[in-house]
Amino acid sequence: MSDEQLHNTPPDAGAINRAPTESEPALSHNTTLKVTSETENEIPTAKPVRGRSKKQLARDIKSTDTQSADTADTPVKTPSEAPSIEPEKKSTSGTKRRPTKPRKKFIKEVEPEVSPFEPDLDATPVKPRDTEHRASITVVAPEPAIGLEVDAPQTPLPHVEGRVQPELAQLSRALVTGDIPETPLPLVEEPRPGERRRVARTLLVLCLLVLFLTSSFLLWRDVNDTHLYLYHIDAASGQVEAQQDLGGGYQDAATLTNPVLLQSSLLLGVSTSQSGSQQILTLAGSNTSWRVAAQHTAQLAHSTLSVTPNNLLVVEYAGGLQVMTAGGQMLWQTTGEEPTLGAHAFAPAFDHSTVYNVKDASKGIVAAYDLRNGAARWTQHLDDTLAYAPPLLLYGDTVFVAGDHTLYALNTATGVILWKAVSPTRTLLMASAAQPLLIAVGAPGLMAFDPATGRSIWSFNGQPDVADNATLTAAQFYQASISNTNNVIYATGIAWDAQKVQEQFWLFAVDASTGESHWSEQIGSGFSNTDAGRIFTPYVDSIQGLVLFEQVQADGSHTLTAYDTGNGSPRWRIPLAGVTAATPKVIQVSNETLSLFSAQTATQTALRNWSWTRLLLLAISIASLFTLLLLWILPFQLWVKKLKHALSRIPGTLLMPFILTARLWRFSRLLFALTLVAVLMSAGILTYTRLNHAQQFLNQVEASNGSAQWQQALNTPATLTGADSQGSFVIATSGDHLSQLSALDSRGSSRWATFSSQGVFSLPAVSTQAGTLLVALSGFTSLNYHYAPDDAAYTHPLDHLFVLYLLDRSSGQVIWQSTVVRGGELQESTVLGDDTRFIYVASRSIVRGNMVVQLIAVQKATGVIAWRIFGPRKQGTAVPDYGSLLTGGRLIYWQANSTLYALDTQLGQIQWRSYIVEKDSTVSMLEDAQMAQNAGVLLVRRSDLYHALDLSTGNERWTLAGLGSDTAQTPGGIVATGNEFILYGDGTIEAIDAATQNVLWKHQNMVAVSDVTVSANGSLIYAVVSNNLDSGSQHQALVAFDVKTTTVHWTFQPDEQALFLYPGAGGLHEARGMLFVTLCLPGNTTSCGHQTLYGLDGSTGTVQWKISANRISHTHVTPDGSVVVFQSSSSAWEALQARFGA
Repeated sequence: MSDEQLHNTPPDAGAINRAPTESEPALSHNTTLKVTSETENEIPTAKPVRGRSKKQLARDIKSTDTQSADTADTPVKTPSEAPSIEPEKKSTSGTKRRPTKPRKKFIKEVEPEVSPFEPDLDATPVKPRDTEHRASITVVAPEPAIGLEVDAPQTPLPHVEGRVQPELAQLSRALVTGDIPETPLPLVEEPRPGERRRVARTLLVLCLLVLFLTSSFLLWRDVNDTHLYLYHIDAASGQVEAQQDLGGGYQDAATLTNPVLLQSSLLLGVSTSQSGSQQILTLAGSNTSWRVAAQHTAQLAHSTLSVTPNNLLVVEYAGGLQVMTAGGQMLWQTTGEEPTLGAHAFAPAFDHSTVYNVKDASKGIVAAYDLRNGAARWTQHLDDTLAYAPPLLLYGDTVFVAGDHTLYALNTATGVILWKAVSPTRTLLMASAAQPLLIAVGAPGLMAFDPATGRSIWSFNGQPDVADNATLTAAQFYQASISNTNNVIYATGIAWDAQKVQEQFWLFAVDASTGESHWSEQIGSGFSNTDAGRIFTPYVDSIQGLVLFEQVQADGSHTLTAYDTGNGSPRWRIPLAGVTAATPKVIQVSNETLSLFSAQTATQTALRNWSWTRLLLLAISIASLFTLLLLWILPFQLWVKKLKHALSRIPGTLLMPFILTARLWRFSRLLFALTLVAVLMSAGILTYTRLNHAQQFLNQVEASNGSAQWQQALNTPATLTGADSQGSFVIATSGDHLSQLSALDSRGSSRWATFSSQGVFSLPAVSTQAGTLLVALSGFTSLNYHYAPDDAAYTHPLDHLFVLYLLDRSSGQVIWQSTVVRGGELQESTVLGDDTRFIYVASRSIVRGNMVVQLIAVQKATGVIAWRIFGPRKQGTAVPDYGSLLTGGRLIYWQANSTLYALDTQLGQIQWRSYIVEKDSTVSMLEDAQMAQNAGVLLVRRSDLYHALDLSTGNERWTLAGLGSDTAQTPGGIVATGNEFILYGDGTIEAIDAATQNVLWKHQNMVAVSDVTVSANGSLIYAVVSNNLDSGSQHQALVAFDVKTTTVHWTFQPDEQALFLYPGAGGLHEARGMLFVTLCLPGNTTSCGHQTLYGLDGSTGTVQWKISANRISHTHVTPDGSVVVFQSSSSAWEALQARFGA
């Protein structure tokens, strides 16, 4: 085909893509060649190939003609063999037709393998414009006219010899243009073998990745789950012979019941909540191999399991009792209120035919039921409650019931009370040696009774048998077991160290026949250890000579410890990590092996116990990971090439952020600026959130200018409690309900610390000799036990203990120790003041329901109590009133409950006393501290009058009109300075001449006046004044009044809403002409958003410096006034603001 013929081709002409068959007619002149694409509905008009002219295309076609001429001898089919040409079908009405895309002109190569007319496979094809589209050529007939039928082509193509095949070959490679109105059938192309392998490899990688992630997650969840373990332990050596994993899913397990042996099965109850049906596990096996064979539901809140002599299972729970077969089939049940508060879980007693149980703990009702059908046989009402009752004990024809305060013996046949004894018992044992004895274990100690008559045989008070037990209290017993071979009781109890105010856990061995102590050993200390020791029952292995039980350490870890029955020395110990629930005692399933159940959440423990499921998950994870690595690495050369390529791209990857930034800058500077602003704002928000996190700090600043000397972050709860010229003092929590007093030097470094104690440390505000420090340690009234509730029968032996220590300031060594009030004396004490010789302690005690206050004088040099004087008596329900003390000279003045005492400190006697009536009884406690002495008189305030009493005799010299009643928020007071009395209260402050009683000046009509302080030179009076402006909210200000005149020197009010008086306010401190006051300033959402400590010039009221924080508390000024220390809660953001003056 010539160049002219090629370009004269009509627009709708196409190329032939297949040879005609015998059944098809020959091509006609009107036949249209259609070119279709696999991805397009129609092939638009082609464009010339970029960079090639039409003449070049024509030359390519001619070269193809020359190559095709060699095949001229090939026979050519006649036109009769050409395919039939069918007219194009038009879309019928109602048929949705796919919209055609805009026409495009493109140049496309017809691939040689598509056309059967291709004579030369080596012919060079024309390079296509778009390689993503594949063209196919179909032969179609021209569209007939409307209303005419076309049966055959109008004019067949003439028979051409020798030139048909080359021409058709040229057409097969021709680049044609045309409009395609119809979408032909797509050409289905077989995928290449490489693509199949690539798809299969991708699918395999995805499957392996999903398999690896799933198996790894399941394995991780399994090893981090809470599992129930069964330990089998060799009693002789303490070696764990086997550790069985009975399954996971026990993360909500709250308690495990006591395990029991029923025939050849081992039963255990697992309770995951305080109420509801829980699971009883039935384990089958023997020796050291057990498995969960069955499980059934039962009520297990505060429950115990018991096995009757005829192999029935009895389940005792908070709401009643259930009797069932070994397979879990319910026989009968009864409801009631069972004991639930005791450290020892309650359990019924039974024989072959009867069950003895508590029916109503709050009413003290005990009942007996027929074991076969649950029919009630008898009930007995006791005159005691049974909330803390231990398991009932059956001996012969007597059932023993331990009430909360009384021990009862009942007849098994009738329920009649045989005898009773006052004894709060928490464990019942029967010693059946030569003489049967009923052993009662409880708060008073160990007691032995005659089981027939209730006569007391012997008692043991629990005093530890050690050389230095002078400071130890008698032990209070909770749990005990008895050895039938040597008739020895092994009991655990809690004793207190009165010197350190700390609990200790002791193990006692007591002869059951005589009550004599064989030995006693301290086996633990601290709150956690003693708390858990109340619920774990000692197990006695008489064959191996061991007594063992579970213990909890201060860090929460558990240990199973065995002690020698001969002397109490430890034999072996097994650590148990991550214990969340444990059985109260050990069970022996064979002669040589002990078993223990424990619910634990510990990864290491789980990894040491491989189950088939865990091994399968691990194998799948490893296999899938290994296969993924092989798929990644193989083939090796390709992997090395890819690795080198990835390594070579690392510098480019690192530089990519800079490259992208530069591209963004070149693309749009506005977009670059907006992006930069967004990034900076996001970074600023994140930084601010991080820096604005509040943290506790200890701070020390220079008093004159507020410059920081040091700041120390508090990682544990701590309280700043005082400061002196050498440093400051902090009471820090050391864990396990313990605290200790630490001394810091002037740089904030720790110098020494006291012992840890469960008591409360404090530093009384008294002066001691140089180089010493007075410390007070008191007991407490509540123990927040976790494992079992606090038992009311167990008194706290160190309640209200009050001990004074004089320590060496440089080393912390104890110089002397004085127990002012012993534990258990029901007294509350505090230090009121001191003078040159004595430290005065006021103590409120309860004697026969009346409250009596006493003043105790302790010598400063030795700590010996010199004398004590009892003050007025009040009702026991009244608020404690320790009174107030005014010292100065040989006589001191003590006012308590509206009574004044003049005490001679040398003789320890009352010089005189005077009762001054207060009409308003609600303010009597507030008026105890409102007294002062000046000009030979003692001025005392009452709401209606001021009374001036003679210092020596107590006689009244003169009176003044009072300022009215006080309130707890704004109490009044009296301050003596020079020859004046400064009186304030009820919104008024005035100065009175002490000699003439004349009013020197007066300021009134204020809401309140408080925190009155006299300057060091005695010329100014500082007071916090509250005013109500325009009947609105109160406004507080610090005002400096002149002592002699009505002049107001200055007023300090940094903000109208600033509060000087608020909960936790530190008050006003004055030293070296400076005033230090903390204000609460309003925030965005609260009335006290942040607090600021101000350092003010005392003469002018100007601000010298200020420090802001979220909270400022416990402010202390050293005696020399050089340093201010305080505790703050602030963030790094606020520190930056303070540093740069924002």
